[in-house]
Amino acid sequence: MLVTFEMPQSRNPYERMNLADALVTKPYSDGQCIISQGDDADGCYFVEEGTVRVSMKNTKTDGTEAEKEVSRISKGQYFGELALLTNKPRAASIYAVGDVKCAFLEVGAFERLLGPCKDIMSRNIEHYKEEQKRLFGQELD
Repeated sequence: MLVTFEMPQSRNPYERMNLADALVTKPYSDGQCIISQGDDADGCYFVEEGTVRVSMKNTKTDGTEAEKEVSRISKGQYFGELALLTNKPRAASIYAVGDVKCAFLEVGAFERLLGPCKDIMSRNIEHYKEEQKRLFGQELD
């Protein structure tokens, strides 16, 4: 699923400055794992440069696991918010495709600074569930 993050215009300059101050730029090289499926959430990421690959593991009926690419996310889009919104482990693994720079927002800052945006981000949860059913024939935990 591709989602573009635009800071709400209703945020005043002070709120926007606080958000900008809380973001930490992190570089990643080609193939580097940024998030691992099943890990606890420590924050969310905003792609500043490059593209990332979103992959999900699924356990087959024979007990083996297969990982499948489900989407790509590029500059101006975000990822990692689902685990923060649902308080569940990471639903997918994210890998850098080429050189990537992401702005990282740790969980405490996310809750403090993006509270009003949580409702908007939460709307995407149903879309994630639909995509899981389409790709794997079932919702994954």
